[in-house]
Amino acid sequence: IYLVNDALDLESDRGHPRKKNRPLAAGHLSLINATVLTIGLLALGLLMASMVGIYFLLALCAYIMTTSAYSYTLKEYVLIDVLTLAALYTLRVIAGAVAIALFPSFWLMAFSMFLFASLALVKRCAELESLSRESKLAAKGRDYRVVDLQQLAGIGIAAGMGAIVVFAFYINSSEVAQHYSHSQLLWLICPLLMYWIGRMWIKSGRGEMHDDPIVYSVKDKASWIIGIIGVALVFTAI
Repeated sequence: IYLVNDALDLESDRGHPRKKNRPLAAGHLSLINATVLTIGLLALGLLMASMVGIYFLLALCAYIMTTSAYSYTLKEYVLIDVLTLAALYTLRVIAGAVAIALFPSFWLMAFSMFLFASLALVKRCAELESLSRESKLAAKGRDYRVVDLQQLAGIGIAAGMGAIVVFAFYINSSEVAQHYSHSQLLWLICPLLMYWIGRMWIKSGRGEMHDDPIVYSVKDKASWIIGIIGVALVFTAI
């Protein structure tokens, strides 16, 4: 799927300061080899998914269809693209749940959708911030302009805070008592989330954010510290 998306974005990636180093854009991988790889990896992926279970296979097929629609059409429409990205991240959560024979809860779904919508908007704002520093007015192949930065940031920050509100309501729900002996400790995760989300947006506004906030978080020391503290709080609450 990433190979297909990169092939479709070939021209715009070649004009991007960082994406130009991707294998296809840089010329390290030919379109013919990329096509062979795509077919082989898709077949292997579907085969492995069928071995996990029928519901996981269905989730994977839904993911393939949604991300294909994104690559070919939906990425060209303002806000539709970020909502689709949020849905794709949430689909990964669903796939992970059905792979271990669990049904994801309403709370997890709502939290994921708000959080991933915020991160998808971080991604778009980081790209627009980069264009602004290069004195460019609009993103190539996307229905976004540099003047949209303020509005997009407002929507993204609101979505991030929405995720925290959902988490707070979850802590106060009847389901929590079934899983946690000291659920009050979970309240400490709320300021951690607020700090992490706020920090991501500040980094984006400063032009320090990677095009993919997930990649940035994996390499970010503060994100690791917040994650470790959050996991420790969850296990202590249990």
